Amino acid sequence: MIYFLSTAYPYVCVLVPCMLCQIYMVKKGRHGVRPAHLIWTYIFLIYISMVFSVTGSGSIWDFGAFGDLVRTDEINLIPFAGGVGFGQVMNAFMFMPFGFLVPFIWTERRSLLRVAATGACLSTAIELCQLFNRRVTDVEDVIMNTLGTIAGFAVWAALSRITGEKNREKQSTRTVALAHNEMEIYLVLALLGRFLLYNWRVLLQWY
Repeated sequence: MIYFLSTAYPYVCVLVPCMLCQIYMVKKGRHGVRPAHLIWTYIFLIYISMVFSVTGSGSIWDFGAFGDLVRTDEINLIPFAGGVGFGQVMNAFMFMPFGFLVPFIWTERRSLLRVAATGACLSTAIELCQLFNRRVTDVEDVIMNTLGTIAGFAVWAALSRITGEKNREKQSTRTVALAHNEMEIYLVLALLGRFLLYNWRVLLQWY
């Protein structure tokens, strides 16, 4: 039971704020909600939760827990000074699902520039949160995450061209998205949920 709670805890911090907002949007919405859209939305949010866990995104509970509030020796602003290694490549792969899922789920977000910019902003937010814990804040991660987002978008574009989905008439777009900026709302709430609610010290108390 304790193992289950400790595993679910990081996901709960992200999912609960988004679920509450989703319930509000559903009740206030004037259009129908497709079950498939909700399912894919939760797949997207679970993926975002996994990204936070893998990257070790910091939280407000890390403030001052490791000595100085911000440690300059853990900040790298010089990209690829040591070349491109396995870690950088994996950072790109990690954000490929993001570049694929955003245009797949939200038809009004099928713009390479917008998806790439959103991926870059998400990656930057994660790196800024890492200023407060023992993870290195690295500009290389932002660059590779953005490239991964672009690669994921390219995969979606290629598959949609093959299946012909991209050429379909965009019917009932408003019935798909619960709000015009639904994706952005989820990302902001996910970041805030992780930053404000996730305290890894709670996990230590459970063992």
